[in-house]
Amino acid sequence: MKRSMAVRMLKAVAAVLTILSCSTLDFACVSSQPAVATTFDYGGLQRSYRVYQSALYDGNTAFPVLVLLHGMDQTGDAMIPLTHMNTVADQMGFNVIYPDAYNKNWNDGRNVAGIPAYDQNVDDVGFIGAVLDRVKGTLRVDAKRIYVAGISNGAMMAYRLACETPERFAAAATVVGALPVNLAASCSSATPIPIIAFNGTNDGLVLWNGGTIIVNNQDLGDILSVPETIAQWVAINRCNSAAQIVEMPDTAPTDGTRAYRETYTPQTGGADVVFYRIEGAGHTWPGGAFYQLLMGSVCNDIDASALIGTFCLAHTR
Repeated sequence: MKRSMAVRMLKAVAAVLTILSCSTLDFACVSSQPAVATTFDYGGLQRSYRVYQSALYDGNTAFPVLVLLHGMDQTGDAMIPLTHMNTVADQMGFNVIYPDAYNKNWNDGRNVAGIPAYDQNVDDVGFIGAVLDRVKGTLRVDAKRIYVAGISNGAMMAYRLACETPERFAAAATVVGALPVNLAASCSSATPIPIIAFNGTNDGLVLWNGGTIIVNNQDLGDILSVPETIAQWVAINRCNSAAQIVEMPDTAPTDGTRAYRETYTPQTGGADVVFYRIEGAGHTWPGGAFYQLLMGSVCNDIDASALIGTFCLAHTR
């Protein structure tokens, strides 16, 4: 017992020292936390991931795990400064896996020509499963509390995982994502899984009204509208169609956004859906780093990372 407490204290001190050593938000400094990527061959491709161990993890108790998926043209370590999820993991008590997509793009089901993950039909569903199996071999994992979350392309990949392998995850979280049209039909009969989602009404990439995603004049596939996406999960999860809507406190009145929480309660055998509609927000992570001007406004009235952590940990499989 004394040794476990000592390990926790040492990890906590190390985390604090790392934060103090970064006098500003230096992405390279923050990104150094999961220092080295683990690589292995999967499906004939060299794949990689990083693991962050919470300061509260002592190796003696099975711990919850969150798989956090990056967006297009990013890698897993980019999610660390963007989301500050490591800090949340230290506070709430879960480990975080940061996988890397093949050629920086997840095969989320959009099947867009000219992108290797789609052209080669990369098995990212199987890859994430293989990563979890490998992590279970090195850390004590609570199999009933494994969660998945992602942003943009990673959010759509999280939706695909929730559709196709709901038995692996106790909950799923998405930020600025929507269901790809190619995935929506096959997902309509999916098993209920708790969902928390965040979307901005001024998102210039994943458009609120759906349609074709266009980036630099390139067609990146068709998606359902955000309301259609949420409605489909409400139906899958056997929820009441009428939401309980709460206007969140405007704690950052100068950020140009307002957040509203829509809660859909499940009927027997269903799972809850919680949706944050953010008026005025762009293609950004609520409460996260402001990483690119063209992505639009960041809502600072809510902290998506903390809300995701709280939501996920409230659910077991």
